Amino acid sequence: MTKSGTEVTRRDILKISCMGVCTFIMAPLNASPSKPLKTPTTEIQSLIEIENEYINLPDGPRLAARIWMPSTASSKKPVPAILEYIPFRKRDSYRESDDRMQPLLARYGYAVVRVDIRGTGESDGLLMDEYTAQEQDDAVELIEWLSQQSWCNGNVGMKGISWGGINSLQVAARNPPALKAIVAHCFTDDRFGGDMHYMGGCLLVENFTWGSYFLGVLSMPPDPELFGSNWRDEWLKRLNSVQPVMATNWLENQSKNKYWKQGSVSEDYSSIKCPVFAVGGHVDPYTDTVTKLLESLTAPCHGLVGPWGHTHPDTASPGPAIGFEEYSVSWWDHWLKEENTDLSKIPKLAAYLQTETPGKVTPNDVPGYWVAENVWPKTNTESIDYAITAKGLAIDNDPKPQTIKLKPDQTIGLNGGTWLGGISTDQREDDSKSLTFDTAILTEDMEIVGNPQLEIELSVDKPMAFVAVRLNEVEPDGSSWRVCRSVQNLAHRVDLATPLPIEPEKIYTVKVDLGFTAYKFKAGNKIRLSMSTSYWPMIWPSPEPVTLKIHTGKGALSLPKRVANNLSSATPIYPDSGVKESNKHTSVTTGKYSNDVNYDPVKGIHEIKKEWQSGETNLHPIDTVKSSSWSETLVISADNPLSASYAITSEVALYRDNWDISLRSSTTVTATQEDFNVGVKLEAFHEERKIFSKTWKKAVKRIYV
Repeated sequence: MTKSGTEVTRRDILKISCMGVCTFIMAPLNASPSKPLKTPTTEIQSLIEIENEYINLPDGPRLAARIWMPSTASSKKPVPAILEYIPFRKRDSYRESDDRMQPLLARYGYAVVRVDIRGTGESDGLLMDEYTAQEQDDAVELIEWLSQQSWCNGNVGMKGISWGGINSLQVAARNPPALKAIVAHCFTDDRFGGDMHYMGGCLLVENFTWGSYFLGVLSMPPDPELFGSNWRDEWLKRLNSVQPVMATNWLENQSKNKYWKQGSVSEDYSSIKCPVFAVGGHVDPYTDTVTKLLESLTAPCHGLVGPWGHTHPDTASPGPAIGFEEYSVSWWDHWLKEENTDLSKIPKLAAYLQTETPGKVTPNDVPGYWVAENVWPKTNTESIDYAITAKGLAIDNDPKPQTIKLKPDQTIGLNGGTWLGGISTDQREDDSKSLTFDTAILTEDMEIVGNPQLEIELSVDKPMAFVAVRLNEVEPDGSSWRVCRSVQNLAHRVDLATPLPIEPEKIYTVKVDLGFTAYKFKAGNKIRLSMSTSYWPMIWPSPEPVTLKIHTGKGALSLPKRVANNLSSATPIYPDSGVKESNKHTSVTTGKYSNDVNYDPVKGIHEIKKEWQSGETNLHPIDTVKSSSWSETLVISADNPLSASYAITSEVALYRDNWDISLRSSTTVTATQEDFNVGVKLEAFHEERKIFSKTWKKAVKRIYV
């Protein structure tokens, strides 16, 4: 059996866009701008661009910056600075996206400053892990430096997507005096439960995908044209210090302990004093952070959730895209230029209410419309509670409580997408192997906005077990489309910081938050709750097959039904995306990608094979050609969770007439009942000669996963 098609391509694009190695797909929303937007004045249409400026840190290292600003910026006409601070190589790997995005705000009178984190790109030093205290210390120094420049008015903002959104929030918690506001896209406030390592305490396969890519981030050299003749010494220093943190720091810490709490602002929301604009997308797994901040921050906070995945609203995939950078100008003007902008026109929360799932309509834009709330947590909702009964989801509870059993099957989830690339296909196959509970046919439409909640009584027959929960819409033809989903490690049923033993066959009351969504279930369809003890390839399977028992008679599925009343603000209207393809770069060779699921009846295994090649791109301003590729293989059999294996190989290369470098890496992961076994190999080449090679083998004890 082979599955491939447009929806797979879309899913990979969403994933790749996080890594900064694909061209974003743009699908503009046909809407005209409305107040409080502005039009750039002619005096700031002319920009200057600084290819590289070194910023000296107090302890010695230099951080490399690329800057866009109005040509009029000076001590007589100072402008605010907006910092984006990430490890993804401003010189080459992110150059295309920077050329598309960064000038947009500069044209509205801002100096946009893009800085490589210490130990990446052309910045000095070493980077040893994600989101270190050193990274945040350096950001505080950067903000102070920016505020003191003659062309700066003393006010600094931070912005970013993914890593840049996460560290914007972390730096805001440090409260540097000059930091006046941040805009964060697709990010988390909880490094353990909200990032791409663990979800609900379950180990995400994304831990290894991202870990493999991050190994390359840590290992690439600085560009000699900027860094100087000692670039190779710096490269060897990075290579000799690098460690596969996916197998050490990330895999060894299997609960929300001290390691993960560093940098998790959810530990103390009150530490954030500056205003926050939080942005997410329904296909992006970080979206819950938006509403968590709205509920938890005392500082001014606005939220926006669109139909897109892990990408910027201006380059949205899935669409429709919006011109968020232009929309945000009034917000920035208020906080950084200290203009008296009417922020009441920006809702507390705006959400795109989907009327179809992305999986059903991709690659087309998701049908739907924008809704807005001036109060969040909102008061204009009513909870619709469905009892879990032997006959399905019902308004009345089960008069005769029963026990419903599900036998394990490790292939459930093959149609569900990965954690980051969350576009799922028709769920019928996964549903057929799961416990499902359906409502009666809906007689009228039902809009939900918020977090569906499940409380359920269950038992399992093994001491380590997970539960995957999906909320689907079922159409008359039997097709089933996932609206939202969550997973729960039963050892973390109380909280993520305090794992508890699981006693086989003991009945537990378990609560599962299915995550924020805005969706319209249509009359004539059904709502389905689907549950299983596995969800491959999103989470790593349990050490033993787990039989799940659901005990009806208690618990419920609660849906946050939207009630439109006078608490809802006017529907927001967004400008078209102003992002345009840059003519500074050309494709030398065409990229390609594929994602196939194959079943081998002889071996009894399901194999997912993913291939991606970027093709070669000529970055003309620096006369450099870049390329990258990776290949993933994931294997599992239906009856044996220990058959699960993961392998990824990747290569990245840069060359020009007098410079030619590349990296190759491979990672393999298998597991026994007691341990995870991780193998990593890294090789570096200069002028096609191998200058570095190292192999790591690591066994990590399974404690909670």
